[in-house]
Amino acid sequence: FSSMGMRFRADLMLKQADEPAFFRSQLMEKDIRLALEAAAQHGTAMPVLAEVRERFAAVVAAGDGDKDASVLVEHRPQQQP
Repeated sequence: FSSMGMRFRADLMLKQADEPAFFRSQLMEKDIRLALEAAAQHGTAMPVLAEVRERFAAVVAAGDGDKDASVLVEHRPQQQP
């Protein structure tokens, strides 16, 4: 990756090194939720970001909210019937 941030995150994901958290999943969900609320106030839909927020909400609901946001890759989205 050309981005240092992406290289850092990718390494955490590959090593499944989600504790101690560099940025907790529950804080990521909150920040994304606030961004979606701000976008909605301006009439802007952000469907991809909404899906990402749902995925982080599922991580938090599963009890992994205090783990690093990289834990997201360990959680599979629920299959829709």
